[in-house]
Amino acid sequence: AEALDRARLADRGRGLRITTTPGFAQSVLLPILAGFWAEHPDIPVSLVPDSRNADLIRDGFDLAIRAGSPPWPGTEAEMLCRTGMVVVGTPALIARSADPAALPWILNDDDRLEAAWLAARGLDPARLTRVFIENSMLASAAALRGLGLLFATEIIMRDDIASGALVTLPGWDLPDVTYWAVTPQGETRAPVTAFVTWLKRKL
Repeated sequence: AEALDRARLADRGRGLRITTTPGFAQSVLLPILAGFWAEHPDIPVSLVPDSRNADLIRDGFDLAIRAGSPPWPGTEAEMLCRTGMVVVGTPALIARSADPAALPWILNDDDRLEAAWLAARGLDPARLTRVFIENSMLASAAALRGLGLLFATEIIMRDDIASGALVTLPGWDLPDVTYWAVTPQGETRAPVTAFVTWLKRKL
């Protein structure tokens, strides 16, 4: 029993290594992370923002937070939350014109969905005033400075929308996005279970 107790304490002390997108890390996790440490002060957390899907085993991650649809090979996934996609811009930018084609856009050139969503609204990306930014944190910063309209998940832009710094462009029917807690297959470590349980409650 004493050996098991020591092993559990050592496991908790090893903490968590978590990978997720830069936008989710900055806008969702960092503002609430102190709340996790208030409940679990003995579990260190290391966040590694990366837009690419990491190989959890090879790269030594305990947990990934991903948007999309499982399965991902060699992993297990538990749903954290569902959120909507929105188009956002500063109030001053959106007030310039009721025609989205007349406004600049912040786009990710590698995201085919964005081009499809624009086309569904009769907008030709090639005819828009565009700035291409692949990094989601930089794209959000550019939107806050009024450089263009931005496709984003509501959960990442929630605080900026609530403060009035950004507003949603009305009339866009965009799909929901589901976020998942993704772990390597096999037994889940106790600190991972504690973090996922806490995060599901928060989200």
